[in-house]
Amino acid sequence: MAVHGFGDSITEGAGASSPANSYVGKLGAAMGVTIDDAAVSTSMVIDQTPALYARTISHGDKSIVMFGANDQAKYGTDPAKRGYFIDGLRAFCARLGSVTTPINTASATLSGAWSNGYAFGCYGASAPGAKAAFTVTGGTIILGMLRQYNNSAIFSVMIDGLAKGEFSVGGDVRTILGSAYGAMAMAFPCLGSGSHIVEINVLSANSANVVFLHWFSGCEPNSGQVVLGNIPHALAYTYGGSAENVDAYNADLAALALEMSSYGLNVSLVDVCGALVPSDMHDNVHPADSGHAKIFSLFYSALVGVVAPPVMTPSQVYLGIDGSPYINVAGVFKKLVTA
Repeated sequence: MAVHGFGDSITEGAGASSPANSYVGKLGAAMGVTIDDAAVSTSMVIDQTPALYARTISHGDKSIVMFGANDQAKYGTDPAKRGYFIDGLRAFCARLGSVTTPINTASATLSGAWSNGYAFGCYGASAPGAKAAFTVTGGTIILGMLRQYNNSAIFSVMIDGLAKGEFSVGGDVRTILGSAYGAMAMAFPCLGSGSHIVEINVLSANSANVVFLHWFSGCEPNSGQVVLGNIPHALAYTYGGSAENVDAYNADLAALALEMSSYGLNVSLVDVCGALVPSDMHDNVHPADSGHAKIFSLFYSALVGVVAPPVMTPSQVYLGIDGSPYINVAGVFKKLVTA
């Protein structure tokens, strides 16, 4: 089993006094693993698409995913951009938590102007009339694609001969770090059990405006687990955004976790925002050691299924002459019993 981490500066460890005191460091130590932490400061969900697709996800792997502080600052109140944020996270949840099948000539029948010379091995269609057809088993089908800034390509989706609508792979997903394209996923639920025939028809495309297909999933769980962390409130929004933005994005995150869980995937959400208080912050936006300790406890409980041991600072815990740890509670030393 591997544990993968994706996120921004908080998951990278910003604000902690040392890597060991970051929530990821504490989590790895408590679980007895070295966490594969892909987090990068200032990342938005789109920025970590390369990290997501660079990893081989094995059955039973666990993943922690915590984005949003930078997304809400950059995308603001625009509902379409909030949708791009959730589309990207849906791709993370499905890719990390379900069996996915790459689009290629073995898994799909491709006709027209398709090429696999695009980012991450995606197939792309660069002319109208191109079609892709494949069979998926499962009551919910998720399509893994790429969304790209200033891309005007349009496609339609049919499942079992029924039209599901026309869609775009365009949208202003530009990030603070400068990414202009990245993961998106679309879900089509309530299809009934069994196999379903999916048809993608490219309605509008050219060499600069391409429809990208990457993978599909019937939401068969891969025995893995995905835990999402929501966005903590800042003490001051010096880098943009607002408390109202955070609350709106957190509502979307809660809805996404419920959505993915309803598809039978082991996806859950931990309330980082509700756990932290102002005294847990190192600066306006990053948690101090006490904040990282609280985040660790949330993720540990979600991943391991048991409540984490009480978090103590070094000044509170003392080693007795019998070799056992003791805690100073109001001047009285009590033996700290651990599982």
